[in-house]
Amino acid sequence: MYFDKPGKDNTDQTLRLAAGRGKELGMEEVVVASSSGKTAYKAMQLFAVALSGADIISIGGSGRGADAALVLKPAHQNNFFDLRIREIICKPRVF
Repeated sequence: MYFDKPGKDNTDQTLRLAAGRGKELGMEEVVVASSSGKTAYKAMQLFAVALSGADIISIGGSGRGADAALVLKPAHQNNFFDLRIREIICKPRVF
């Protein structure tokens, strides 16, 4: 899904899309970028919070709130280039 504009107005829909896609894929883990904690709090109501090394849902934004969600193969910072984007769930068309 592509949002017409970036920003916090997309937070709830981004979280719902990510949770729905994660459920379809059998995924329960998520990483969320949050500076104030509001987005993280909303995400905690939808997702388990733990990291096993399996693919994850990654949620972030281009300002306040969340407007992008990806399915990722995570990697340690020492092996950053092993990180893989498996799927784009949603993002702003322009940011």
